[in-house]
Amino acid sequence: MRMLVLGAGLQGSACAYDLLQRPEVERVTLADLHPRRAAPFLIKRKNKRLVTARLDAKSGPRLRKLMRGHDAVMNALPYYFNYPVAKAAVTMGLHCADLGGNTEIVQKQKTLRSTPPLRKSTSPSFPTAGSLRGWSTSSRPRASGRSATPTA
Repeated sequence: MRMLVLGAGLQGSACAYDLLQRPEVERVTLADLHPRRAAPFLIKRKNKRLVTARLDAKSGPRLRKLMRGHDAVMNALPYYFNYPVAKAAVTMGLHCADLGGNTEIVQKQKTLRSTPPLRKSTSPSFPTAGSLRGWSTSSRPRASGRSATPTA
């Protein structure tokens, strides 16, 4: 899997760090307006699987271009980017998870269900995945059609 993490602050750096612990993750791209601000605990672990990229998230075309070649996007940008990031991910046919949220924006994100992707995909979008307790063990697996039973 090739993962895109948006936001190099503590939350985005922690997400990238966790993803790099998974052997099935081939590459993690950490993108931010200032990618060098990644947390020291992540910079110490930098290797060929971790790529940094400069991104101004206000630029939709650049965001979509950066999404190419990735399987999923984890959004750790400020909440006001959640809708444009989710819309771009749905358009590009990528899995998308926000690591925080805002109720009003989540309601707007739900309207994206009718947005046709540029490529065939069954990629779900999980708004506010980082703000719900138990999300990773209960709601997300059910929403994606997978069992919520943990595997060893």
